Amino acid sequence: MSTTFLKRTVPITASLPAAWVVLLGLLVLRTHRLYADPALYPMAKFTPFGVHFIVTQVLFVAFPFLAMAAAIQILWLRGRVPGFRSVPAFLVLVISVALCVATIAFNPEGRFLWFFD
Repeated sequence: MSTTFLKRTVPITASLPAAWVVLLGLLVLRTHRLYADPALYPMAKFTPFGVHFIVTQVLFVAFPFLAMAAAIQILWLRGRVPGFRSVPAFLVLVISVALCVATIAFNPEGRFLWFFD
């Protein structure tokens, strides 16, 4: 029973490290809807969406640990469950981590630095 639950939650666990990227995009959209002129964006921490900002920040700080936890879960299931296919799960994890690294490295439209001002 528990291995079935773990096998079904692997895609969610593997994609969880990139959750902060989605939340950052949603924060940008919410702020853009609030302020019509993009030149007048306040710093992200001063937007009226404090809880959204804090959850995004916590998930950003935790994304390396979430990626390691997902890798450990995949490896554990690969050794424990004989019919478990680990390649698709590792593919989702690699794409998730690559999205995080690309967002940090390329800083699309300066939004990543705006988030940390």
